[in-house]
Amino acid sequence: MQAQEMEHIIESVLDQTKNVIDSKEIATKHDLKELEVKIEQYRYESLKFIVWTGIGVVVVLGGMLAKGFHWW
Repeated sequence: MQAQEMEHIIESVLDQTKNVIDSKEIATKHDLKELEVKIEQYRYESLKFIVWTGIGVVVVLGGMLAKGFHWW
């Protein structure tokens, strides 16, 4: 009796799951590859931003120190 009820519940959950998942929502290997490329591009842009920001900070602080200690 309980086994039949569990089987019925599992079947209803599977039916509901099939209705929720649309084939358009499933990612393909091509989609995942595109996502990987975009992530790599964002990683590169972020690294570039961090490096140039660091260089800018060093230059500004160097200028402030040079001005403060009358090196310039």
